[in-house]
This record gives sequence, structure tokens and C-alpha cells, in this order.
Amino acid sequence: MTDPIFAFKGEGVAERVINRRKGARHAMMIFVQSDNLMAAEARAYQIAKDNGWSFIVLQKGGEVKIQPSEIDEPYLRAALNDALQIGTATIIYKAELPSNA
Repeated sequence: MTDPIFAFKGEGVAERVINRRKGARHAMMIFVQSDNLMAAEARAYQIAKDNGWSFIVLQKGGEVKIQPSEIDEPYLRAALNDALQIGTATIIYKAELPSNA
């Protein structure tokens, strides 16, 4: 049996991120395979940090209890499929968040 997938909604500030303005804040979603929520959250935070994000805040997280086929949005379905295959997937939303959001 494989570990479950956890999904985290969050945001971070671009530091060393390709195709993102340095200092811009973006919403993100990180999918992580782990055996428990605390370990998954720590891993999601480290993934964001390792990919050039700072001031990372993970606001909500929980176990994904649905199958990719149940997701209407193609980008979310693809991310969940990737997480199931390789253990992690990250979505960075294009629009910059305002500084007071």
C-alpha cells in the first residue's frame, strides 16, 4: 500500500524562481505523498523552499480523498496524477497576489 497524497494551499515570495518576478507573491498548491499530515506539511514547505520560494505560508492542508478522474480542472487532475506517480507536484498560480492580501 502506498502512502496517501496530501494537498496544501499556500503562498510564497519568489526569490530564485524562473518566470516569476523576484519579490512577487504567488498562490501555490503543493501535493505531497507522505504517511502523515505533519510530515507532508514539512515536506511541502521544503519543496517550496528548495524551488526558490521564501516567506512560505501553508494555509490549509489535508489528505486528498478523491481520484484524479473526479477532478474537473485539467491542471489539478494532472498535478494529482503526477503526485501519485512521482510523490509530489506543485502548482504556482500566474497572477501575483497584492501585497496586502
